[in-house]
Amino acid sequence: MTQNEFNAKADALATQIGVRDSHHGYFTIHRTRLYEMCKQFDLFERELGDVLEIGPFYSYIPVLLRGRARSYHVLEGTDDPALDPLRGLYAKHDIELQILNLVDIFGLAVNVTGRLPHATNSFDTILCWETMEHFNFNPVPFVRELWRITRPGGKVYLSVPNRASGETLFSLLTGRNQRSGIDTYFKIADSEASRKGPYLGFHWREYTLLEFTHLFRQAQFHISDSGWVMHFQDHGPVGLTRKLARALLRCFMLLRPSLGKGCYLVAEKRA
Repeated sequence: MTQNEFNAKADALATQIGVRDSHHGYFTIHRTRLYEMCKQFDLFERELGDVLEIGPFYSYIPVLLRGRARSYHVLEGTDDPALDPLRGLYAKHDIELQILNLVDIFGLAVNVTGRLPHATNSFDTILCWETMEHFNFNPVPFVRELWRITRPGGKVYLSVPNRASGETLFSLLTGRNQRSGIDTYFKIADSEASRKGPYLGFHWREYTLLEFTHLFRQAQFHISDSGWVMHFQDHGPVGLTRKLARALLRCFMLLRPSLGKGCYLVAEKRA
Protein backbone atom coordinates (compact mmCIF):
# COMPACT_ATOMS: atom_id res chain seq x y z
CA MET A 1 0.00 0.00 0.00
CA THR A 2 1.40 3.40 -0.98
CA GLN A 3 1.06 6.58 1.07
CA ASN A 4 -1.48 7.92 -1.46
CA GLU A 5 -3.55 4.73 -1.24
CA PHE A 6 -3.40 4.87 2.55
CA ASN A 7 -4.59 8.49 2.55
CA ALA A 8 -7.37 7.77 0.04
CA LYS A 9 -8.74 4.83 2.06
CA ALA A 10 -8.76 6.91 5.23
CA ASP A 11 -10.45 9.84 3.45
CA ALA A 12 -13.17 7.48 2.18
CA LEU A 13 -13.78 6.15 5.70
CA ALA A 14 -13.98 9.69 7.07
CA THR A 15 -16.58 10.58 4.44
CA GLN A 16 -18.52 7.42 5.23
CA ILE A 17 -18.89 8.27 8.93
CA GLY A 18 -19.33 12.00 8.39
CA VAL A 19 -16.18 13.39 10.02
CA ARG A 20 -14.37 14.69 6.94
CA ASP A 21 -14.72 18.30 8.12
CA SER A 22 -14.20 17.64 11.84
CA HIS A 23 -12.32 14.83 13.60
CA HIS A 24 -10.63 13.71 10.38
CA GLY A 25 -8.26 16.63 10.86
CA TYR A 26 -6.46 14.54 13.48
CA PHE A 27 -5.65 11.94 10.82
CA THR A 28 -4.48 14.43 8.24
CA ILE A 29 -1.98 15.89 10.72
CA HIS A 30 -0.55 12.47 11.58
CA ARG A 31 -1.04 10.51 8.35
CA THR A 32 2.65 10.43 7.33
CA ARG A 33 3.71 9.13 10.74
CA LEU A 34 0.92 6.55 10.80
CA TYR A 35 1.76 5.23 7.36
CA GLU A 36 5.48 5.09 8.00
CA MET A 37 4.99 3.21 11.29
CA CYS A 38 2.85 0.61 9.50
CA LYS A 39 5.66 0.21 6.97
CA GLN A 40 8.35 0.20 9.66
CA PHE A 41 6.60 -2.70 11.40
CA ASP A 42 5.64 -4.47 8.13
CA LEU A 43 1.98 -4.56 9.19
CA PHE A 44 0.50 -4.41 5.68
CA GLU A 45 2.28 -7.59 4.55
CA ARG A 46 1.79 -10.31 7.15
CA GLU A 47 -0.79 -12.04 9.29
CA LEU A 48 -1.30 -10.39 12.68
CA GLY A 49 -3.37 -12.96 14.58
CA ASP A 50 -5.45 -11.57 17.44
CA VAL A 51 -4.79 -7.82 17.69
CA LEU A 52 -5.24 -5.22 20.41
CA GLU A 53 -4.68 -1.58 19.50
CA ILE A 54 -4.50 0.95 22.31
CA GLY A 55 -5.45 4.57 21.65
CA PRO A 56 -5.77 4.72 17.83
CA PHE A 57 -8.42 7.49 17.85
CA TYR A 58 -8.90 8.71 14.23
CA SER A 59 -6.04 6.79 12.66
CA TYR A 60 -8.33 4.28 10.84
CA ILE A 61 -5.56 1.73 11.37
CA PRO A 62 -7.96 -0.85 12.90
CA VAL A 63 -10.10 -0.89 9.74
CA LEU A 64 -7.13 -0.80 7.38
CA LEU A 65 -5.46 -3.75 9.14
CA ARG A 66 -8.61 -5.74 9.91
CA GLY A 67 -8.10 -8.06 6.93
CA ARG A 68 -4.69 -9.10 8.28
CA ALA A 69 -6.08 -10.08 11.71
CA ARG A 70 -8.02 -13.03 13.09
CA SER A 71 -9.72 -10.67 15.54
CA TYR A 72 -9.27 -6.96 16.26
CA HIS A 73 -9.86 -5.17 19.56
CA VAL A 74 -9.54 -1.44 20.22
CA LEU A 75 -9.00 0.05 23.65
CA GLU A 76 -9.43 3.80 24.17
CA GLY A 77 -8.28 5.32 27.46
CA THR A 78 -10.93 8.00 27.96
CA ASP A 79 -14.65 8.20 27.24
CA ASP A 80 -14.51 11.01 24.68
CA PRO A 81 -17.73 11.86 22.74
CA ALA A 82 -15.50 12.30 19.69
CA LEU A 83 -15.30 8.51 19.53
CA ASP A 84 -19.02 8.13 18.80
CA PRO A 85 -18.71 8.17 14.97
CA LEU A 86 -16.21 5.30 15.19
CA ARG A 87 -18.60 2.95 16.99
CA GLY A 88 -20.64 2.08 13.91
CA LEU A 89 -17.53 1.83 11.73
CA TYR A 90 -15.92 -0.63 14.10
CA ALA A 91 -19.11 -2.68 14.43
CA LYS A 92 -19.40 -2.91 10.64
CA HIS A 93 -15.87 -4.34 10.41
CA ASP A 94 -16.23 -6.68 13.41
CA ILE A 95 -13.86 -4.68 15.57
CA GLU A 96 -14.52 -4.70 19.31
CA LEU A 97 -14.29 -1.27 20.95
CA GLN A 98 -13.72 -0.88 24.68
CA ILE A 99 -13.53 2.51 26.37
CA LEU A 100 -11.88 2.53 29.77
CA ASN A 101 -10.56 5.23 32.06
CA LEU A 102 -6.93 4.18 32.35
CA VAL A 103 -6.44 6.54 35.28
CA ASP A 104 -9.07 4.56 37.19
CA ILE A 105 -7.12 1.37 36.45
CA PHE A 106 -3.52 2.54 36.87
CA GLY A 107 -3.74 5.82 38.77
CA LEU A 108 -2.86 6.69 42.36
CA ALA A 109 -6.22 6.00 44.02
CA VAL A 110 -6.16 3.26 46.67
CA ASN A 111 -8.84 1.20 44.90
CA VAL A 112 -7.20 0.93 41.47
CA THR A 113 -7.13 -2.58 40.03
CA GLY A 114 -4.00 -2.34 37.89
CA ARG A 115 -5.52 -4.88 35.51
CA LEU A 116 -6.69 -4.64 31.92
CA PRO A 117 -9.94 -6.49 31.13
CA HIS A 118 -8.28 -9.18 29.03
CA ALA A 119 -7.28 -12.73 29.81
CA THR A 120 -3.65 -13.72 30.15
CA ASN A 121 -2.01 -14.63 26.80
CA SER A 122 -4.83 -13.10 24.71
CA PHE A 123 -3.05 -11.29 21.85
CA ASP A 124 -0.48 -12.04 19.17
CA THR A 125 -0.06 -8.37 18.24
CA ILE A 126 -0.46 -5.23 20.33
CA LEU A 127 -0.14 -1.73 18.86
CA CYS A 128 0.43 1.29 21.09
CA TRP A 129 1.61 4.33 19.11
CA GLU A 130 2.13 7.83 20.49
CA THR A 131 0.04 6.91 23.52
CA MET A 132 2.22 6.26 26.55
CA GLU A 133 3.49 9.85 26.65
CA HIS A 134 -0.06 10.85 27.62
CA PHE A 135 -0.08 8.77 30.81
CA ASN A 136 -0.11 10.85 33.98
CA PHE A 137 0.54 7.76 36.11
CA ASN A 138 3.37 5.30 36.69
CA PRO A 139 3.71 3.30 33.43
CA VAL A 140 5.16 0.16 35.05
CA PRO A 141 1.83 -1.55 35.93
CA PHE A 142 0.59 -0.82 32.39
CA VAL A 143 3.71 -2.36 30.78
CA ARG A 144 3.43 -5.39 33.04
CA GLU A 145 -0.15 -5.80 31.92
CA LEU A 146 0.98 -5.71 28.29
CA TRP A 147 3.35 -8.56 29.06
CA ARG A 148 0.57 -10.53 30.79
CA ILE A 149 -1.94 -10.27 27.94
CA THR A 150 0.59 -10.88 25.13
CA ARG A 151 0.85 -14.50 23.99
CA PRO A 152 4.22 -16.23 24.14
CA GLY A 153 5.84 -15.38 20.81
CA GLY A 154 3.62 -12.31 20.46
CA LYS A 155 4.90 -8.79 19.91
CA VAL A 156 4.05 -5.29 21.08
CA TYR A 157 4.78 -2.45 18.63
CA LEU A 158 5.25 0.92 20.28
CA SER A 159 6.27 4.48 19.53
CA VAL A 160 6.66 7.63 21.64
CA PRO A 161 8.10 11.11 21.10
CA ASN A 162 11.84 11.27 21.69
CA ARG A 163 12.71 13.25 24.83
CA ALA A 164 16.20 13.84 23.41
CA SER A 165 15.14 14.94 19.92
CA GLY A 166 16.97 17.68 18.06
CA GLU A 167 13.99 20.00 18.53
CA THR A 168 13.86 19.40 22.27
CA LEU A 169 17.58 19.89 22.74
CA PHE A 170 17.43 23.11 20.72
CA SER A 171 14.61 24.36 22.95
CA LEU A 172 16.60 23.55 26.08
CA LEU A 173 19.69 25.34 24.79
CA THR A 174 17.84 28.45 23.61
CA GLY A 175 15.00 28.68 26.14
CA ARG A 176 12.49 28.55 23.25
CA ASN A 177 8.90 27.51 24.17
CA GLN A 178 9.78 26.59 27.74
CA ARG A 179 7.18 28.89 29.33
CA SER A 180 4.44 27.49 27.10
CA GLY A 181 4.80 24.07 28.73
CA ILE A 182 4.10 25.51 32.17
CA ASP A 183 1.19 27.55 30.76
CA THR A 184 -0.28 24.28 29.48
CA TYR A 185 -0.19 22.82 32.98
CA PHE A 186 -2.29 25.75 34.20
CA LYS A 187 -4.81 25.28 31.38
CA ILE A 188 -5.09 21.58 32.17
CA ALA A 189 -5.58 22.27 35.88
CA ASP A 190 -8.44 24.66 35.09
CA SER A 191 -9.96 22.18 32.63
CA GLU A 192 -9.80 19.31 35.12
CA ALA A 193 -11.38 21.47 37.80
CA SER A 194 -14.32 22.27 35.53
CA ARG A 195 -14.72 18.78 34.04
CA LYS A 196 -14.06 16.84 37.25
CA GLY A 197 -11.93 14.33 35.44
CA PRO A 198 -8.33 13.65 34.35
CA TYR A 199 -6.92 14.96 31.11
CA LEU A 200 -4.71 12.66 29.02
CA GLY A 201 -4.29 14.87 25.96
CA PHE A 202 -1.04 16.41 27.16
CA HIS A 203 2.44 14.84 26.92
CA TRP A 204 3.03 14.16 30.60
CA ARG A 205 6.14 12.00 30.11
CA GLU A 206 8.28 11.56 27.01
CA TYR A 207 11.14 9.05 26.76
CA THR A 208 14.60 8.63 25.33
CA LEU A 209 15.09 5.36 23.47
CA LEU A 210 17.35 4.08 26.26
CA GLU A 211 14.65 4.77 28.86
CA PHE A 212 11.92 3.23 26.73
CA THR A 213 13.78 0.00 25.98
CA HIS A 214 14.90 -0.30 29.60
CA LEU A 215 11.30 0.07 30.78
CA PHE A 216 10.18 -2.89 28.67
CA ARG A 217 13.22 -5.06 29.39
CA GLN A 218 12.62 -4.62 33.10
CA ALA A 219 9.07 -5.90 32.51
CA GLN A 220 10.46 -9.18 31.03
CA PHE A 221 10.11 -8.27 27.34
CA HIS A 222 12.80 -9.06 24.79
CA ILE A 223 13.51 -6.05 22.54
CA SER A 224 13.77 -7.42 18.99
CA ASP A 225 13.98 -4.03 17.25
CA SER A 226 14.27 -0.38 18.25
CA GLY A 227 15.35 2.93 16.80
CA TRP A 228 14.52 6.54 16.03
CA VAL A 229 12.33 8.14 13.36
CA MET A 230 11.99 11.65 11.95
CA HIS A 231 8.31 12.41 11.34
CA PHE A 232 6.79 15.86 10.94
CA GLN A 233 3.13 16.76 11.35
CA ASP A 234 1.19 17.58 8.17
CA HIS A 235 -0.31 21.01 8.87
CA GLY A 236 -0.64 21.95 5.20
CA PRO A 237 1.75 24.12 3.18
CA VAL A 238 5.07 24.69 4.94
CA GLY A 239 6.90 28.01 4.70
CA LEU A 240 10.48 28.35 3.58
CA THR A 241 11.87 28.84 7.09
CA ARG A 242 10.22 25.70 8.39
CA LYS A 243 11.28 23.74 5.30
CA LEU A 244 14.88 24.74 5.93
CA ALA A 245 14.60 23.84 9.62
CA ARG A 246 13.19 20.42 8.78
CA ALA A 247 15.88 19.81 6.18
CA LEU A 248 18.51 20.73 8.74
CA LEU A 249 17.01 18.35 11.31
CA ARG A 250 16.99 15.54 8.75
CA CYS A 251 20.66 16.19 8.00
CA PHE A 252 21.49 16.13 11.68
CA MET A 253 19.62 12.84 12.05
CA LEU A 254 21.73 11.27 9.29
CA LEU A 255 24.76 12.06 11.41
CA ARG A 256 23.09 11.44 14.78
CA PRO A 257 19.98 9.24 14.46
CA SER A 258 19.28 9.77 18.16
CA LEU A 259 18.10 13.31 17.33
CA GLY A 260 14.96 11.93 15.64
CA LYS A 261 11.55 13.18 16.73
CA GLY A 262 10.32 9.76 17.79
CA CYS A 263 11.44 6.43 19.26
CA TYR A 264 10.03 3.03 18.35
CA LEU A 265 10.52 -0.48 19.61
CA VAL A 266 9.27 -4.01 19.10
CA ALA A 267 8.88 -5.80 22.44
CA GLU A 268 8.53 -9.57 22.23
CA LYS A 269 7.23 -12.00 24.84
CA ARG A 270 9.53 -14.97 24.46
CA ALA A 271 7.94 -18.41 24.69
